[in-house]
Amino acid sequence: MNAIGSALAKLASPKFYVQTYTNYMMHYSKKYVQTNSGAPLIHGMLFIGGFGYTVGWFTKEKYHIAHKNEALAKGMAMMGDHH
Repeated sequence: MNAIGSALAKLASPKFYVQTYTNYMMHYSKKYVQTNSGAPLIHGMLFIGGFGYTVGWFTKEKYHIAHKNEALAKGMAMMGDHH
């Protein structure tokens, strides 16, 4: 198997992702959790905030912005374009 095929086979293997995640979490635990750092709390807050903003954007906000732009365009059309 050539190098590209080997790399693709590695990326297609669930074991690769499980091992990568496990290694990352062990490193994170040693660096932050076992040292009684407050960083995991901050990281969690940032993650939840970012996730909430993203979900809100895709479920609600983009439609509000589209409605606002539509109303603005309709108002401009009613007034006429006097530039």
